[in-house]
Amino acid sequence: MAFQNYNVRGFSEFIGMENFANVLFDDEFWYAMWVSLIYAFGFMLFGFTAPIALAFLLTEVPKGKVLFRVIYYLPAILSGVLVIFLWKSFYGPNGMINEVANLFINLVNLIPGLDIATVNIRWLEEPNFALLCILLPVIWAGMGPGCLIYLAALKTIPEDIYEAADIDGAGIWHKIFYITLPSIKSLL
Repeated sequence: MAFQNYNVRGFSEFIGMENFANVLFDDEFWYAMWVSLIYAFGFMLFGFTAPIALAFLLTEVPKGKVLFRVIYYLPAILSGVLVIFLWKSFYGPNGMINEVANLFINLVNLIPGLDIATVNIRWLEEPNFALLCILLPVIWAGMGPGCLIYLAALKTIPEDIYEAADIDGAGIWHKIFYITLPSIKSLL
């Protein structure tokens, strides 16, 4: 089919490499390739680092660990279609993102002399935000299972090492970079 001017009714004709030449010189094709590369880079960057950061945060949270684990593992249990509709409702003109933004705008408007207009953006229809709006639910949906793997790896690090670091006066960043990350380096 790639080498034909294909017609479903059966009137296809052989045109050789013309289809490939048309694609290679089409600006829309190269723009689509560029957007795909940006999406892949964003997914690799945030899809890899988000579960690790979440696992670090969940090990440091003193209370409510079970609640946070349920919230972040929830998309793995839910149907993909349900997750899509949930996030689509967040991005609508009356969605959660606009409502939270309008809450802050209304608080700022309490200052005398200010009158900032409320936000009523369709986030998925905005060219500057659409790719990010598509990337966020995908990362959120994949973050839970990855986080559980890193949480299990963090549990294998002996507490004695962290206690010794506390006695030596190490902060959270020193513990992460000199104890935690080297201990789970093979998993990373």
